[in-house]
Amino acid sequence: MHTLANDLALPGYHMQNIDETDLRILRAMQRDGSMTVSQIAEQAWFSQSPCSRRIIQLQEQGVIASKHV
Repeated sequence: MHTLANDLALPGYHMQNIDETDLRILRAMQRDGSMTVSQIAEQAWFSQSPCSRRIIQLQEQGVIASKHV
């Protein structure tokens, strides 16, 4: 079974750092790269400010390399 978690097996990145909230954020971003943080947060069942911090953290860790529309 192929899952998003399998796609996140990045060199130097430990999977235990990815939780269900991160996965919901990443799934939302994969569906539509043009969404605002507010829209991503809504789809991830998370409030906007923590969602924004999580996205920045995922970018800094190299989980999110770029965004495409």
